[in-house]
Amino acid sequence: MTYDIHFTGHGANVVGSLGSGSLVQDMPYDLSFDGDGDWVKGNFQPLESTFQDSFTLSAWVKPIDPRLNEQRTIGYVGTWSTSMGGVKILSNGKIQFIYGASGNQGTAGTANAIFPTGMSGSAAQWRHILCTADETVSGSGGLQIYVDGVHAELGAGAGDGSSGSTTGITFSEFAAPTNCYIQGGAMNDDYEYSGSMRDLSLWSTKLTQSQITDVFLGNPPSTDQELWWKLDDNNATAQDSTSNNRDGTVTNSTWSNSEYNLNQIGAGSVSGSVTVSGGTWNLLDKTTYLDFNGSSAYGSVPSVASLDEPKTIAFWCRPDAINTGANNVVSRGANDYEIYIHSSTNTFWNYWGSQYSTGADGPPATTGVWQHIVCTLDDSTSPPTVRWYKDGALYNTGPLGGTPSYGDDGVLNIGRDATEENDYFDGIIKDVMLYDTKLTDAQVELLYKGQWVGSPEHFWKLNEGSGNGEDSGQGSSTVSTNSTTWVNPDYEVTEGVTTIAGTVLSAPRGVLSMGAANFGAATFTHNSGTVTPTNAGTVEWEFSSDHAGSDNALYNLATNAVGQMRYTNGYIVENLHSNTGGNGLNYLVEDRQYNYGTTSSAASSSASLRSVIGTATDYAKIYGVSPIYPLSLSAWDDTPLNTNIALKNVDVRVDIPVDRFAPSGRTVRLDGDCEFDAVTVESGTTLDLNGQRAEFGDTLTYESTSTLNASGLAVFHSGFTKYGTLTNAASGDIIALNDTGLATFSYIGGYRTFFQNGGVQLGTGGFTNVGKAIVAGTTNVGTRDTSSTDLSIPVGGVFQAEAKTHTVSGNFNMAGGLIGKSALLASGTHWASGASVLDYSGIDVTAISIGGWAKGIDVANGDTNQMVQRQDDNFIGIQADGSIYVGVELQNSASGYDYPAVITADGTISDNKWHHVGMTWGSGSTLKVYLDGKLVGENTSISSDYVRLKQRAAGRPMGVGAYQGIYGYEGIVGQACRWHTELSESDIRTHMFQDFSSLASTTNLIYWYQFDSMTGTVILDSSSNNVDLTSVTIASNAAEAAWVGPGTFTYGTSTLKFDKAGTCNLYGEQDGSATDLYSLTVTNGTTLETYCNANDFIINSGATLVNSGTLNSNRNWQYKSPNMPIVGASSDLTVGNNIFYYFAPAVSGAGTTYRSFQPGNGVDLYMQGDFSAYSIYPYSDSIVHFNGYKGTAGYAGLNSYSSGNVVLEPGSSINFPNASLRGFYANNGGTESYITASGEAAAIFNQFVDLNNSSNYNYIDTNATIAGTGTPPAFTVSFWYKSPTNLASYSDTLTTAIGFNGFSGEGGIELIGSNWLVLCQGSVYKYYNSAPNADGLWHHMLVYVDPADGSNIRMWVDGSEETADSYSYGGTTNWSGDVQFGRGNYGAMPVSLADIRFYNAANTPTGSVATLAAINPAIDVSGNYADPDNALTAYAWFKLDGDGTGGVSLTDTIGTYNSAAFATGGSPANGVKSGFVSVTGAAGFNPINNCFQDMTLTNTYVSGMADIVVGETSQGANTSSTLITKGTVVLK
Repeated sequence: MTYDIHFTGHGANVVGSLGSGSLVQDMPYDLSFDGDGDWVKGNFQPLESTFQDSFTLSAWVKPIDPRLNEQRTIGYVGTWSTSMGGVKILSNGKIQFIYGASGNQGTAGTANAIFPTGMSGSAAQWRHILCTADETVSGSGGLQIYVDGVHAELGAGAGDGSSGSTTGITFSEFAAPTNCYIQGGAMNDDYEYSGSMRDLSLWSTKLTQSQITDVFLGNPPSTDQELWWKLDDNNATAQDSTSNNRDGTVTNSTWSNSEYNLNQIGAGSVSGSVTVSGGTWNLLDKTTYLDFNGSSAYGSVPSVASLDEPKTIAFWCRPDAINTGANNVVSRGANDYEIYIHSSTNTFWNYWGSQYSTGADGPPATTGVWQHIVCTLDDSTSPPTVRWYKDGALYNTGPLGGTPSYGDDGVLNIGRDATEENDYFDGIIKDVMLYDTKLTDAQVELLYKGQWVGSPEHFWKLNEGSGNGEDSGQGSSTVSTNSTTWVNPDYEVTEGVTTIAGTVLSAPRGVLSMGAANFGAATFTHNSGTVTPTNAGTVEWEFSSDHAGSDNALYNLATNAVGQMRYTNGYIVENLHSNTGGNGLNYLVEDRQYNYGTTSSAASSSASLRSVIGTATDYAKIYGVSPIYPLSLSAWDDTPLNTNIALKNVDVRVDIPVDRFAPSGRTVRLDGDCEFDAVTVESGTTLDLNGQRAEFGDTLTYESTSTLNASGLAVFHSGFTKYGTLTNAASGDIIALNDTGLATFSYIGGYRTFFQNGGVQLGTGGFTNVGKAIVAGTTNVGTRDTSSTDLSIPVGGVFQAEAKTHTVSGNFNMAGGLIGKSALLASGTHWASGASVLDYSGIDVTAISIGGWAKGIDVANGDTNQMVQRQDDNFIGIQADGSIYVGVELQNSASGYDYPAVITADGTISDNKWHHVGMTWGSGSTLKVYLDGKLVGENTSISSDYVRLKQRAAGRPMGVGAYQGIYGYEGIVGQACRWHTELSESDIRTHMFQDFSSLASTTNLIYWYQFDSMTGTVILDSSSNNVDLTSVTIASNAAEAAWVGPGTFTYGTSTLKFDKAGTCNLYGEQDGSATDLYSLTVTNGTTLETYCNANDFIINSGATLVNSGTLNSNRNWQYKSPNMPIVGASSDLTVGNNIFYYFAPAVSGAGTTYRSFQPGNGVDLYMQGDFSAYSIYPYSDSIVHFNGYKGTAGYAGLNSYSSGNVVLEPGSSINFPNASLRGFYANNGGTESYITASGEAAAIFNQFVDLNNSSNYNYIDTNATIAGTGTPPAFTVSFWYKSPTNLASYSDTLTTAIGFNGFSGEGGIELIGSNWLVLCQGSVYKYYNSAPNADGLWHHMLVYVDPADGSNIRMWVDGSEETADSYSYGGTTNWSGDVQFGRGNYGAMPVSLADIRFYNAANTPTGSVATLAAINPAIDVSGNYADPDNALTAYAWFKLDGDGTGGVSLTDTIGTYNSAAFATGGSPANGVKSGFVSVTGAAGFNPINNCFQDMTLTNTYVSGMADIVVGETSQGANTSSTLITKGTVVLK
């Protein structure tokens, strides 16, 4: 026969298992008060007539926190104005009883706190308070207070709430009957009580001690009982359980159905079912225990005064064995107190201050059985009396052997003798209690039943499950455990568990096995334990109370069922979901939400969660609770059933192969961020990103009839292959993050952004019609064309274009920028900063978002390296361990108190890859940090009092790359912004790839840096707020060093095609290097604007402008192709004041002979090296510039229909080696054509130097030392000098214009970068940084050199003396090297020198500087020289003009130096050349054989049979031709 076992009292303890039958827990309600306008109250007209001389008022109470207010009322009777009796809890935890009538008042109060601080709040316990009033007793003795059935010691001071007298007070003096009321929880609707209450009773007499005990035990006397509100019936009124029917009205208070515990002691089971309809089924507090091994295990409590001389010791134990001798349970040593089992009698013994009881044997100790033991000491007798209790009943009593003498010192041990450190206990001990009072029989009874605890000095439950044991009593003494074992027993219910609304199931820390569960609206507390379903058939499981799974979280859910588990409500699993046995399936239901993890921890599931039931019209939702701590799902159902699945914050850590993704026609939708490994979206199914972030650790493949809704952000660590239908790609972004190798990406079509941050190999389809393609890693296009609106290659990116066409309909940017045109390089020692114009000193800024792109290279310092910040306002940085560190300075608007809110998040921006970092905060909300569009950290501990940013005035330093010059960030910042609003996660992702022009709204935007200026010392704010950073601070002296270098466009034989009905932009390299392309096409209707910093664009094949295509450039172009870029009559190349270059065959291919140079449409064609061509044929207002180089050609023809012209700059030469062709000639007359040869009477150095090769230089060596008197002699040198215009390209070189100590570098007039130095060895010099030197013009220089005293050195430029910036005059010089001209050190610059003259110190012509600077013979068309007769007595004069054969003259016209010894040298050999122009031809050939309109020859050497033929009509003669010669023209 089976029975139901019902528990209906105010608590119970269950030891062991319940046999055959079911458990029903139906414990009563209690009434709960929150202390804010809630009470129970009744007006009773005849009540005062029942009172005579005395009354008694009592209640059970459990205050939430008795010390919150000055006083809290338990119960009150009477009228406020005339008569009253009331019981209150004071703010010091003591009880006060007030009794007054007719103006007389008496009060009584307990001497001690009944509700001590250590047992308030969650540690509070039920206490029984009873007060009696007896008018027959004179003085204040007429008022008495009883606590827990025992008379309380009363105090005598105001702090105890005691004062006055009760003499002469009678209830006959109460006011009118209608004003007499009884109120529970308040006094005249004031002094409200907060906590729980039951059994509020009133008697019209003073109860005796026996009756008071009965009341405490729950058996109140009915005689003279005027009112009894049990407060246990969940009713709108407080029902009176007496026959007086004095029901009270419940105002705002609530009924609680979970207050009383049914405690399980140790392991247990129920063979039937469990129904909890009232109270808390507590499988935790007394289930977990500490196991002592009997040989070495014990617990230890440090010595404190509250351990001294207890009057009651209580505990639960289960001895497993009894060792020989004493088996100590509780011991402070024999000279203090001990409770132990003695093996001689197998009974409990005691010691109290070296004394033990005589004639009072303790109860027997039964091994293997739980037993509750209490031992009390009554020291009011002599000798003191010992009382033993077992399982709530008095077992024995007797006197102690003598008066105790306590040591009151030493530690307390649980499980061994504290003095001798032996006599170990073998078994289980828990719930050890020490009281400073002797418990009564009634108190022991209720303690055993689990209905009362009181306020023990110490209470060690020993149920923590790990670590040490905490003190739940008044004290705070922790039990440190040693060699003990925590045991978390399991509990099994064969059938199901049903809990009713308002009740609580507190689970064990072990395993709770159940055949079914229906928790409904009850509360389930998991206590980090495991719930294991064990059903055999189909069972509907309901853990949460609703479909959303919003409550009753499970910790572990471990399936051990052979039947079907249908989770018909949602659930929460905080830690682990697994299959531990059986073969049951987890059936999810559509429109239910299954939640995993917490806001601070992740869950994992190895259980198959895809078996679902429903109509396939809605979604079964598998959600991780937090995006920071997602669910790790390591199982995917082999046979998914017929419904849809929604995932949120889930990491699927298992491949999903074909035939397992979903059934045909079904969808897997993302409702939040998710991560996957390899996924195959099989035919007929849909993967819906739904605007979320999806990260794939392996390849995503969707088959031919499948669908991918691409709206959202897809992050790939491997490849992507598409065969099916792609929808909403225009609102989708792709990030490729693979770390090694090249992952294959196919059919990237129509996406808003394709951001490649790893290695990508484009497969079938490549990427097409992409809004913005950003190549930040390496992309190899293979055999795939690409097309995109914008194509950016930021610094570090490599786009391997191969032999394909790449179409851009917006901007092509390889200047190094990620979002804007460029980016800022911060090395840890240089950054961008400025005084902020932001001023919100009087404004409540209640939200902020900051963020941007960064590419961290390394952690430069051992502290926070700040990427972007404003001082004491906000920052985003990276810590030494690589973690992200962000913060804001908040402020309390009322007090102004500051609060720095910071957060450290996992993830790094120092891995040399681009990452987007964002931080948000809103008033009183959480501080969040995002990495690559994913929430990775949050600070939830920010007080809601901090509602605004710290109010900061303008002028606070802010910057990018450092904090006020410290905490330097080592890496690249690609974009940074600040908003005074809390951006959503969607906003963060939307802004990730947007530049300023594409922002939908700039409301609340404060600044936006995207580094578009690309150069200079100012970071411009793109917004209208002008929050510019006005100083780019770096370690070197060139501000541009803080701007990044370019991305890499490996052009191969590709074509870069611009195709748009409007303007496209091409941003080239900004670091001074050239921008290389292979082929360029600008389609019909497209205007291409091009930008770079200092150098040129190089076209290796050709540029095609289709029909009306237009090319606008602010820089020059270099072509490596034999074909010029003019196709179509209406094409247009617009360059303004700029020019196009042709690059030499020496670079594009040695020995290449180009078919024809035919520039037109007004293009200037400048050569960049020696070349060979079949013909030179400019037309349509175009000009071919030889630019100082040598050309070899069959002929040079000029078109007669419009001017075509040829210009030979200084040092240029052309040779016509084929006598059968015509050289220069005018085709059809050349009516508007001309030839200009503009040579210079000068020497040109380093024309062909490889600027990146520091060993290359050219020079002239006199092979003789400096002349003059002295060792070394002082002298003056005069010379003409022309420098290049792009000195930035030579910042590391040193060129010696005039050297007077050989190649030592210690003696010369030298140009170092852009600064002049007159150096007489290292200790004697003068330094000039203001002299003109970089304008590409000729300048006259005169320098006086005193090798003995640097302070005497002087320099004149163009007749004016320069001021030195620094000098040194100490030391001794000793020259022995040759006089040399133009020699470089550490590399060299292309320079020209002319007219060098040396003077002795005695006849230094410093007063004749103007004379020497008056004529520059290098370019003077008359061929004249200043001071031609040497009246100024130069002792050496090197004109460096022509030698008559096209070379440079190496002659000292004075004769001081042996001209025959002169030589040129350097690398490449014979690199010094004459500034004369040379035109030569084959023998018997006329090199200039036509009739140009104008032919101007300056400083030119011409060689041929008949060097120049003018007006030969057989060659299209122009009879108006004019030949003009200037300077020196040699006609051989």
